[in-house]
Formats: sequence, C-alpha cells, structure tokens
Amino acid sequence: WFAANNTFENVFGEATAPFWGIGAQVVGWEGRIYGEVGLSRIARENNELVGERVFVSSGTVYPLGIPLRSTIKPWKVVGGYRFQLSPRLVPYAGVGVTSYAYVEESDFALPAENLDVTRRGFVFQGGLEVRGHRWVGFAAGVEKTRVTGILGEGGLSRLYTSGDLAGGRDQESDLGGWALQFRLIIGR
Repeated sequence: WFAANNTFENVFGEATAPFWGIGAQVVGWEGRIYGEVGLSRIARENNELVGERVFVSSGTVYPLGIPLRSTIKPWKVVGGYRFQLSPRLVPYAGVGVTSYAYVEESDFALPAENLDVTRRGFVFQGGLEVRGHRWVGFAAGVEKTRVTGILGEGGLSRLYTSGDLAGGRDQESDLGGWALQFRLIIGR
C-alpha cells in the first residue's frame, strides 16, 4: 500500500502494486543477528505502473487520457534480531536503509515534465520464519518504508500535501508505504 494513496489512486487507478524481489541474508551470533540486502521491481508488464496525466480544477481531479508510465526500483540493506523461540519458529525484527529510483514518463511531455529521481529512506520489518527443513523455510512478514523527496514536490501530490485538495496529508510526499512479504528461504 503506497503511503501516497490519493496520488496513486488518481493517476494509476489503484493505491497498491505487487512487487517481486530477490535478496541475500547472513546470520551470526548463534542465529540471532541478521543482515540482508534485497532489491525489488514492480510485478507488472515492463516492471512499470501505467496510468494517465490528470488536471485539477476547483478541487476536482480530471483524467486527461495522456498515458503516464512509472517505474520504482527499490533496494535495501537491513539488520535485525531473530528471536529463537524454537528451531522451527523464528520471529524477526529489523531496521535499515532503502533507496528508491523513481522514473515517471508521459507521452507528449517536455523533458522537464518527466521525472527521474533517486532518494533514500528508512525501512522497518518484522515477521515469522518457519523452517520446514534445515535447508528450506518460509517467512511471512510486514515492512514499512518511508522515502520522501520524490513525491509532494510538484503536480498532484504537491496539491494533496499542501492541503489544496480535500483529503490532503503529509503522507502524499512519501513514496514508501506498507508491504506484506512472503519469502522462500533456501539455506541455513
């Protein structure tokens, strides 16, 4: 769920998007401390969201029918603690740094109207790892990211952030949000 849900609803028709990812994790101190790196992409055709440009008049948002394509390429570095409840059930919690590369392009746009920005933010995660075998496991968790400085600087997201549109709030400047994660774990 994108934090800037009003902006994403109006431009892309939805405030959520599935992502796929890959990563690696190392564990130390008797399996209690972990560090991981990961990257992800939007799980859509061409790894992009497709929407349309909008026009705002008197507080009403009107779609213009001009295609807009956006890609979001996050990577993260996280460190955390694994709580050893049993050899098969391992809750975990971590915090780290993330970086989002955001590209937004539209038909008929001038180069200055397109966007190509990378910003860093924070990531918090927690979940439960279940070991089915010594070398195979499954994990489910939640992740909260906060990445500002991309949205809220102009266009529709700025109108929401400034309060010029109903429903506006500070979160419209945050490209992060909440995510459910499901992981297949191969290794010890």
